[in-house]
Amino acid sequence: MCNIPGYKIREELHRTGIHTVYKAIQISLERDVLLKVLQPNMLTEEDIKARFRREAHAYAKLKHKNIVNVYDYGSADNCQYIVMEYIEGVSLKEFIEKEAPLSLKKAISIFRQLIEGLDYAHKHGVLHRDIKPDNILISKDGTVKIADFGLATFMEAPSVTNQGDVLGTPAYMSPEQATGEPVNQQSDIFSAGATFYEMLTGQRPFGGDTFAQCVFKIINQEPKPIRIYRTDIPAAIDEIIQKMLAKNPKERFQTAHDVLISLKKIDTEISTSRLESSSDTFKLAHKNSAHLFSYPQLIGISLFIFVLSIALVRFFTESKPKNHFASIAERDSAKIAQVNSAEIPITKESKELNALSKKIIRQKPKKISKTSAEITNKLQIKRRNNVINFGSLNIQCTPWATVYVDGHKYGTTPLDTSLRLKEGKHLLKLVNPHLPVYEDTIVVHKNEVTHFKISLLKNMGELSIHVNPWANIYINDKYIDSTPLSKPLLLNSGHYKIRFENPNFKTVIREFDLKPGEQKEINISLNKSIGASGENMP
Repeated sequence: MCNIPGYKIREELHRTGIHTVYKAIQISLERDVLLKVLQPNMLTEEDIKARFRREAHAYAKLKHKNIVNVYDYGSADNCQYIVMEYIEGVSLKEFIEKEAPLSLKKAISIFRQLIEGLDYAHKHGVLHRDIKPDNILISKDGTVKIADFGLATFMEAPSVTNQGDVLGTPAYMSPEQATGEPVNQQSDIFSAGATFYEMLTGQRPFGGDTFAQCVFKIINQEPKPIRIYRTDIPAAIDEIIQKMLAKNPKERFQTAHDVLISLKKIDTEISTSRLESSSDTFKLAHKNSAHLFSYPQLIGISLFIFVLSIALVRFFTESKPKNHFASIAERDSAKIAQVNSAEIPITKESKELNALSKKIIRQKPKKISKTSAEITNKLQIKRRNNVINFGSLNIQCTPWATVYVDGHKYGTTPLDTSLRLKEGKHLLKLVNPHLPVYEDTIVVHKNEVTHFKISLLKNMGELSIHVNPWANIYINDKYIDSTPLSKPLLLNSGHYKIRFENPNFKTVIREFDLKPGEQKEINISLNKSIGASGENMP
């Protein structure tokens, strides 16, 4: 535990792989504060340190009633810390879990304050980039506070992350965040719309069991209309949410202020002038508690945040090796392998050249003079016949992936330089543990740069499989799973051969094409009367 002068730590509230949050007292002013302290092992991670500084600077620019205040930022006792306002209340996530679906009046009151805070942040050049119920706090008097600017960036400054990185929480991120494209204030508006949707329905608009499932829905699917869940939602509210969740940023509200204007146009009977008072609206789970969270809640939240943070740390650190020297070694070893395998290939011709060179060395001086012209001529001919032409391959991949060419590993995108490869066809494989493996054949041309750009997220399609009674599934001769499947399969677009095997029935084979964003369904009823094993069924 860090010893930070001027502050006395009272208790640890939660811990992640990146930071620990404490409740503390500021001795000079005798007030409760939050201390967010970077984990000691993160002090060598420049990306993490930069994000931590960026969070402190973002808070420092913002002084608004609906944004958590920051009091101090610094380092002491080999640790970095941020001192923030202590909010006695609950997170919106807890509030939704307890009361969802929220009444229309409660949801509008919370949403209006959230948008007012976002509008202020955007006008001061700060993007949050991780708006979600977990990062919205509600105090005991009903005041909404936006917290956790850990992924924040400034509109006029370059991001501390690499272009192509996917940041944010999957279920709430915008399509452009999900595909690693540049973000702006419309991205925060999308995330706020997803949060408003959840307040009113108790359901995430783009929920999924995995990162890839969430991202697929964000990019390819429209959320279910709110009126499916509730008939008391006015059309005006539904229209606001639909516009906020538009796939194309240009079709959304262009500013948070535009959202506020639309809210003011809503019928007066649901306007904030007739909302319940804050004391009646916000019923906290533990009214008499002096703590931000009760101990049972704290344990549950801590476990959730701990697991999520480990996944995020692994996700971020996989995109850029932790150890700088290990990164250099890996890159250099790849270059050495490239030189050994490509620039100096071991061929029949190269062996003959080597033999001729040794022959010259073994010749006596007189014989050398007599045969030098002949041997030199032979060497020149051999060299001309042995010329290897090279080209370059430039890879841009969203989000990130480990690059393999012809089975050789070349590092993780974004690569420092283009790859120098022999002219001709090469097998390219891109691997991201959260997504289907992508494989393709690329052609490199002599003395040319081949540019290869792909979004692994946009390339996916969804395959639902139903088999009666059941079967083992093989796709392109690779075992996948046994039915019934708990969820659809995510596959890269392309042509596939799928095989269904059950020891009590004849094997069934189907072939199909899957397009990007397509949702395909296959229904199979196994029958002993089906033709010979391996028959391609219509």
